[in-house]
Amino acid sequence: MKMRFTNKHWTLIATAAVTIAALVLVTGSMLQAEESPSQATTPGKSLEAVTTEITLYFADWQAQHVIPETREIAPEGNLAEIVAQNVIDGPSDPYLMTTLPTDTILLSIEVVDQIAYINLSGEVRGTYGSTGEMMAIQSLVYSLTDLDEISQVQILIEGEIAETLAGHLILDEALQRGQIHTHPIFIDEERASWLQERADQGTETFRTDPLEAAIFAGRMAGFWATDAFELVDVDQNAGTATVLAERDGEEYVIRLIQPVRTDDGGIWMIDSVNDR
Repeated sequence: MKMRFTNKHWTLIATAAVTIAALVLVTGSMLQAEESPSQATTPGKSLEAVTTEITLYFADWQAQHVIPETREIAPEGNLAEIVAQNVIDGPSDPYLMTTLPTDTILLSIEVVDQIAYINLSGEVRGTYGSTGEMMAIQSLVYSLTDLDEISQVQILIEGEIAETLAGHLILDEALQRGQIHTHPIFIDEERASWLQERADQGTETFRTDPLEAAIFAGRMAGFWATDAFELVDVDQNAGTATVLAERDGEEYVIRLIQPVRTDDGGIWMIDSVNDR
């Protein structure tokens, strides 16, 4: 028996064909998306790279203080390990000094009960004088304790608790930031000019604000950024400013100057930190 197709039948067939084709296209797209997950966008997540800021500490030109330097890094893996390795690698600021021998190998680092156990290769012993040894230890302790999860640092060499690096300072116990350093601060004029150029170019413009400059740079004397700071005096003509800081109930006077130029765009640097 032969079936005769009317216009109605042809319309139904055409509609079904279009529907099947659409399903094939949708299914193919879904399969392609499953095969290429790297090209998929997760709802609520930005395509931009995520970074976090860490603060590292390196020796100043007089080897008196360890100066804070911020760095943007990809927060992948062990953050304490990233910080420690960056300390070994040295500063990006051309006027700060490396504190550890660059051939030092970071063997491991583990944080237990807010104590960072950092295990370094024997090359870390280096050839320090007493000042260099102090800078090496401070740069590690300050950099690692800048992380919220770390309050103390225990240095190990080749898996063993190090009694000392070079015979001057005892390391047989976990170390933490000590008292506020109140000795004079000698400003490197070449570094000041470099920082001023950076501020003029829009980098680290916080240095043109005496309070913000005191909060950031004050960490070289042992302050935390979370300590209490108050701007109490500014003499723009003289290029001087005074900031009061409080740490554990003790008050300190931070004096700042504008070493390059005394105007609104001039950077501020700490000249001294004294007990009140």
